[in-house]
Amino acid sequence: MARPHHIHARMFAPTNGVGEDLATGSTNACLPQYIGTHSFLPTPAGGVYRVEQGYEVGRPSLLRLQLAPRLEIGGRVFKTARGALTRE
Repeated sequence: MARPHHIHARMFAPTNGVGEDLATGSTNACLPQYIGTHSFLPTPAGGVYRVEQGYEVGRPSLLRLQLAPRLEIGGRVFKTARGALTRE
């Protein structure tokens, strides 16, 4: 049975020590430009795509990608780490 998601994404970065990223906000941020440039997909009602990632590695993730009025990427998360950037 097919899942009712618009996009199935995978992101690999083995040279950076990442076998497969489970839910990649930065990669999904590039999708609107690609979709718009190549007319890859019709825009769903409300301009919101459902992007699935991580299914092949048993860690399913579902991101919401909203194109208008501004780009938003989101989803429900479980906090696994916290950090801060400081300037030296």
